[in-house]
Amino acid sequence: MTLRHYWSPVDYDDNFYLLEYDGSLSNNPYFENHNINYNLWNFDLSYSWEFAPGSQLSVLYRNSIFNIDDNTDLSFVDNFSNMFNYPLYNNFSLKLIYYLDYNKVKTWI
Repeated sequence: MTLRHYWSPVDYDDNFYLLEYDGSLSNNPYFENHNINYNLWNFDLSYSWEFAPGSQLSVLYRNSIFNIDDNTDLSFVDNFSNMFNYPLYNNFSLKLIYYLDYNKVKTWI
C-alpha cells in the first residue's frame, strides 16, 4: 500500500519586462495570471506473487486525483481539502511474467 501527495504551487512575479535591442529592459503592461497550483494524489494497492522461479503475477489498484488551477495562495490544509472536490480516477492493472527456459522449450518442439 502506498499513499503519495505531490503539491507544487508556482507563483510568478507580477512584473513583466520587454527586452530591448540594446539589452535593456522596459516595463510591459502584461497582466495575465499564469500562476499554477499543481496537485497529484495517489493511493496504490499492489500485490506480487512469485509462483515459479522467474515468473510473477502482479495486481495493482490505483486511486488518483489530479488537478491544476491558479489558487497558489492556499495553505496546505485548504489546498488538500480543495483537492477532493475534483474527480477521482481508478485504475486496475494485471501483469503476468512467465519465465520460459529455452533448453526445455526446444525439447518440446
